[in-house]
Amino acid sequence: MAARHHYDLIVIGHHLAGLVAAALVARRDKRVLVLPGGPANGQVRLGSDHLQLDPAPCLDLNAHAIKQVFDELGVWQQIRRELRPLRTYTHLVANDHRLALAPGGKNFRAESAREWPGFAATDVLAQVLERAEEASTFLSELLAQDTFRHPDGLMNRRLLARANECRYNTAEATDDPLHRWLAAIVPWLIHSDARAVHPAIWHYLSGAFARGPSDLADGQSRLREMLIQRITMHAGGVKSSLKVSELHFKRGRIHGLSLLGKRDLYGCENVLLACDPRRLVGECLPVTALSDQVVGRLEQARPLAYRYVLFVEVPTSGLSPVLDGLLIHRGDDVRETGVGTTYLRTQASRHAGHRWLTLTHICDPQQPLETMREYLLARMDEAGVLPFVHRHIRAQFSPHDGRGLTDGSSTPLRGGSEHVPHLPMDAIYPATASNDVSSLALLPHTTAVKNLYLASRLTFPGLGLVGEFAAGYAAAAAIAQPATGRTRRRFR
Repeated sequence: MAARHHYDLIVIGHHLAGLVAAALVARRDKRVLVLPGGPANGQVRLGSDHLQLDPAPCLDLNAHAIKQVFDELGVWQQIRRELRPLRTYTHLVANDHRLALAPGGKNFRAESAREWPGFAATDVLAQVLERAEEASTFLSELLAQDTFRHPDGLMNRRLLARANECRYNTAEATDDPLHRWLAAIVPWLIHSDARAVHPAIWHYLSGAFARGPSDLADGQSRLREMLIQRITMHAGGVKSSLKVSELHFKRGRIHGLSLLGKRDLYGCENVLLACDPRRLVGECLPVTALSDQVVGRLEQARPLAYRYVLFVEVPTSGLSPVLDGLLIHRGDDVRETGVGTTYLRTQASRHAGHRWLTLTHICDPQQPLETMREYLLARMDEAGVLPFVHRHIRAQFSPHDGRGLTDGSSTPLRGGSEHVPHLPMDAIYPATASNDVSSLALLPHTTAVKNLYLASRLTFPGLGLVGEFAAGYAAAAAIAQPATGRTRRRFR
């Protein structure tokens, strides 16, 4: 079958790393097609409401890997100007104390003295911020090195020795209330085991959060929107409604693919998997296309936990007037992996006088999804975060449990199931020892097929948002070199 459409790169998957690679390759004068198999913009649409699937804040976009990408795409200054501190309160809720921190942490001294009497919270915070500054410098140097741009490069002995000798690269055995709260944000921001997070990453993220959370107006959805704009601007395409049915191999390479409901063959020079490869094995991807190294690491990367997202629409009269901005609930039953932690953010609804609550809950892989809505809302009721919320709920839904749109009594709403997509939950993967910088990498970029590459959250799961940008940049460099001029001198 002759191909009627031909692309230099076809990206399969919805992970941010895939959009990063696609935008860079398109910027380098190549034809690109992205098949995310879901919402590429990271949002679920319900009527005129657009709700974020990953509402975690963009704490610090000044990391080298992120700046590097947006600088080449020509939108770095725009991103930098849009990043602002949250203007709302940050609520920390546990069974024995509650803190409501003003923007920028201006009332931290008073709140910590009230809730943690006898604990020198301001002194500890100063130490955290000092370590964060040092860790930020270390990470900037690490991500700027050529060896980092490929996961296998982290195995470089000189780099490992230099990284592991850094004093700010040493784990701290602390169990004070401030460090417990800073550790609570980790499962929301990275895709790796919270118990084995690299010390430099811990200091970097905790310092960014302790300074006062920052974010874009639409969070990570805004980053995706910017990348999609750059892809389409350079004759690329993003087709969320299309799904791959078969990959066609010839002489050890992929020369094209077929799509469900399409009779044409889509030819390609390169294919990039921006998702967990296990989701494609048996459907369109033979396991022989993955190298023994990839298969072995995937066997070790059984998810430790998942992020379950629940959207709840409630009238403002049914919410506490102090409930705004960002809230973290950490009960007594929270495990070291972060299972049991809940993150809540609010946004406006198209219905006047209503708001959407987005609850992200770190759940165990064995926890049944059929009753997760009731379980999660009951926890928020018992914690006093959403007391008596059931009677006020106008609508609720999750893209993960397949139950469609329901009201506060869990009764299905008419016509509500047809418009809610069913999407897989984001996974949190295991990691190796946290004092080794090589634990930041999990999957290599290369496979057993010459023109099949990997770039997803599994590439650098211990780096979170920065890791996805680094993975996307490395994959783009393997597929297409930058164009000409100053960009060529900056990117190799």
